[in-house]
This record gives sequence, structure tokens and C-alpha cells, in this order.
Amino acid sequence: ISNVGEKVEHSEEFKSFIIGQKGDPKLQQILDYFNPEPHQDLPTLGRKDLLFDFTEEDIVELILFNKESFSPVTGVNFISTVSIEKSMNYILALHEFKLILEERNEQLSPKGSILISSEGHIFGLVFKLKEYYLLLISFTEFSELKRVTIFDLLFNFTKCREEIIDLPKEKIMDFGNYLIENRGKLATF
Repeated sequence: ISNVGEKVEHSEEFKSFIIGQKGDPKLQQILDYFNPEPHQDLPTLGRKDLLFDFTEEDIVELILFNKESFSPVTGVNFISTVSIEKSMNYILALHEFKLILEERNEQLSPKGSILISSEGHIFGLVFKLKEYYLLLISFTEFSELKRVTIFDLLFNFTKCREEIIDLPKEKIMDFGNYLIENRGKLATF
């Protein structure tokens, strides 16, 4: 079952099916087999895990999206206790945010744009980088102060001197760790 679960987690077809059938009780029963109790993993597009507790700030994932294809390139996720309902909301919001990147990419600010899922339960913060979009996802709302603080941390981390920041995909894990090391600054929101 765990092998099937891993295949399902990475299947675009299955994610689309979930979106179309989320009210089906049979689907809920299947999800219960894969995830009988809340646990610390999210169905994620990230490919690496950071084994640090980041729940104070409630940021659950950082994802780099390709600017041309709008598909995820790599990401990191932080440990967070998540229920099945939160996981379903998360998957739906992730697809919504991806559509926003595709449809409204010209309106996004390099200094960060705050996103809210249509259900109002999942929050995103997206930065237009040189080669990618950097999307941070949280279960708590991003304030203007949080947006500015995270942009400043990103700016300082990359030591960027240009208007549009360059964050190579190989550095996403390092940036995640940098956020953790500087979480005292983030906790002041």
C-alpha cells in the first residue's frame, strides 16, 4: 500500500480525479486506507524533506515552479501535523495557485504577491525570480509584514544586487534552512 501511495502521490491523473470527486464517500474511504490518522507528511510536490519543526510560522512548503511550463521543479517541505481534510484543501489550493501563476504571471510582483485559496484555508506567497517562481505555502495568512520580512530574507540569502532575484534550484534546501535559522525574525509577525 505504501508503494501504491507513493505512485498515487506523484500522479497528475489521480490529483485531477480527487479534485473532480472530492465529495465521493468511496474516495474518502480510500484516502482513509492511505492515511488513517493525521501524520506529519503532506502530499507534496517537493522532492526533499527538512527534518525541522517549522510549525510556529506554519509555513509548510517551498516550491520552485518553472517560468515556462509552470510545473514544479523542486521544493522542500517542513514537518507539520496535517489531517486528511487539510491535505485535501492543500492539494486543491496548490492547483489553484499553479493556475494563478499561469494566468496572472504578469501581475505578480518580484517582491512577493499574497495568495489565498478559494476555500480560504490555504495561503500562498509567490516571488517572481529570475528563472523560477518561488511559492511558499502556509496554513496561516501571510501579512504584509511577513511578505516584506521573507523578501528581505530571500534578498539577504541570495546576496542579490538586482531587482529580480536569482535563486538556483540547488539552493532551495539552503534557503529553507536559512528560514529556519532566522525563524526568530519570522516569529515577530
